[in-house]
Amino acid sequence: VNDNSRLISDLMQLTIYCYLFVSLGLTFYFFNKDKIIQQSFRLNNIISLTLFYSSDFLKHNTGRGHPERPDRLLACKAALESCDVSDLLNWVEPRSATVSELEWIHTIDHITHVRSICESGGGYLDSDTPVCPESYIIAQKSAGAWMDGVDVVVNGGSAFVLSRPPGHHA
Repeated sequence: VNDNSRLISDLMQLTIYCYLFVSLGLTFYFFNKDKIIQQSFRLNNIISLTLFYSSDFLKHNTGRGHPERPDRLLACKAALESCDVSDLLNWVEPRSATVSELEWIHTIDHITHVRSICESGGGYLDSDTPVCPESYIIAQKSAGAWMDGVDVVVNGGSAFVLSRPPGHHA
């Protein structure tokens, strides 16, 4: 692991911890070179956090050196599994969005185009969006995870989605 990868991993873990602590109403500390600032948050009736994640998301292969890679999710997952409040986390395997649900946002032509590139062995959707043969199916699951996460929040719960490809590519 190079220094840049370590920094990205550390920043990702810090982001997750801050999100969890705010969501669960715990106390956390901001550190800087001059002082330590304590920040507390109320529990706000949150007794658990639903996490949508699938190991299938790790199969979205963007190629060597691309910044959007499985290590990002693996670092987040490891941080969540080892944090002090891991017993409050409810891990859920997401469903796949249907084609008709994808059509709420994308045209059928776009959906068909993405599927055909993936089915033909992968390639690029644009200059920075590589896909592999499994990416279409994985993107459907990613979109389903986000839809399920929204449903949890709309119904009064708390949700966190760990997915690939990222939402703006799914």
